[in-house]
Amino acid sequence: MFKLSEFSKIKIDYWISKFPSNQRHSSILASLLIVQNENHGALSTHLINLVSDYLKVSRVSVYEVATFYSMYEFSNLGRFCISVCTSLSCSINGSDDLMSFYGENKKIFNDNFLYVKPVECLAACGDAPVVFFGSKYYLNVNVEKFKDILKKFSRSK
Repeated sequence: MFKLSEFSKIKIDYWISKFPSNQRHSSILASLLIVQNENHGALSTHLINLVSDYLKVSRVSVYEVATFYSMYEFSNLGRFCISVCTSLSCSINGSDDLMSFYGENKKIFNDNFLYVKPVECLAACGDAPVVFFGSKYYLNVNVEKFKDILKKFSRSK
């Protein structure tokens, strides 16, 4: 069974400190991402329960966050996720082409290190289509730019 590493606890404590002591639930989002990233890109029931126990918030509160937001994974698709917005603005401007390109070339770029995931909204409609990886937005992404992003971050160059 996984445990929260000391490094994870330090990072979670940083987020806890950003909020009033009676608002520990405000650090759930960041805490889940920290734990997910430390555990090969996926959450489990056990890990969600550990976060709940560590934050001293109800399990249902943590499950609500983990199941609502698209940045959380429950199976190990790969270590890092590239999110492609597929909502209306992005779809009209070519995100469907990005997902089709990835689907056709998945074997080249998917090495259990990196995976591409369609998400509903990345809140940058004015620069559609939008791709998000790590903490960086890539704006006005066409297939060529997307191919470059995949090459840059894939281990299967």
